[in-house]
Amino acid sequence: MYTVTSEIYKETNFKPIKGKDGKVTSKFEFVYPADEQEEVEGKVSTTVDKDGDLVVARKREKCGIIELLHSEATEIKLVGLQVWRGALLLADYIFHRRYEFKDKNLMELGAGVGLTSLAAALYVNKVVCTDVDIGGILDLIRNNVKLNQKLCDTKKIDVMEYDFMKPVSEYSRDLLMAIDESDIVVAADVIYDDDLTNAFIKKWMLWRQCLNIFLNKLCTNPGLLNI
Repeated sequence: MYTVTSEIYKETNFKPIKGKDGKVTSKFEFVYPADEQEEVEGKVSTTVDKDGDLVVARKREKCGIIELLHSEATEIKLVGLQVWRGALLLADYIFHRRYEFKDKNLMELGAGVGLTSLAAALYVNKVVCTDVDIGGILDLIRNNVKLNQKLCDTKKIDVMEYDFMKPVSEYSRDLLMAIDESDIVVAADVIYDDDLTNAFIKKWMLWRQCLNIFLNKLCTNPGLLNI
């Protein structure tokens, strides 16, 4: 069987621990962005000691960890069981644009093992984490949500199936309601197969309200695309 492996595993040591089921548990460390007051005052503040010498108080970095159970290699149709670079970049984008995500209802498409949704849960009002129900991926996401209960309020995360290949008539009422209530829709590394890409594009009409909100922001803030 032909398999593929995410390139990030060779680039960084995520301290993987192998399990009996063939999957691994990895720790994805990140640095919290500076809080609002630090950003107003600048990254470095200065005072003087009793001799009049400058004392530089450097910004203290607060680190966090997202712990994930995932696969290291899979066949193409199960690539969602791995962690890909796009999820890391999208999570980083949310960290740095967190004030635009604050108190919003967010839906992630093709969420994989849930890294980006967990990052978003630190700032948004509600997260709907979706993917196709294949290879036990939805149960894996739910497991990863439980693993990160100390990181964020995991009660705000709902896990649902969202299969681009299915007709809308087969979508659950809860999913359709979640789409309608979403302020922001995000996705990373979901376009890698012709059939999937075609299905993905056709579903854009369902997200037109969220897309219009994002396009309106782009008109007033082109920097949104500078990832």
